[in-house]
Amino acid sequence: MGWINLLFKDVREHALAMLALGFGFVLVVLVAIEQQRSGAFSMSGFEVVRFALITIIPLIAFIIGNRLVVKEYVGGTRKFVEALPVKDFAPLVVKYLFGLFYVVLLCIFVVLIAA
Repeated sequence: MGWINLLFKDVREHALAMLALGFGFVLVVLVAIEQQRSGAFSMSGFEVVRFALITIIPLIAFIIGNRLVVKEYVGGTRKFVEALPVKDFAPLVVKYLFGLFYVVLLCIFVVLIAA
């Protein structure tokens, strides 16, 4: 039960920022794909996605990871987490899995756009 509370807390705290970051990333990829299609030396949409996944996704993962961990201490919600009946490593595991799920979902969505 404590794991679910941690997950819901992270979703409530970070959902808006993650949606804005994901929307901005998808918008940049869509604009780049459209520019590549209209250019004289147009590439496949997958080349644009490959470049975006190699360069932008690590930056997004860094921002999300930083936000998931640092926001805990700055916002003062660490005391809430310590009061939950979970193991000491549980908050980090939940944050890691939540961030990983977000980045993988974003990658899959961008690849589907290019298809």
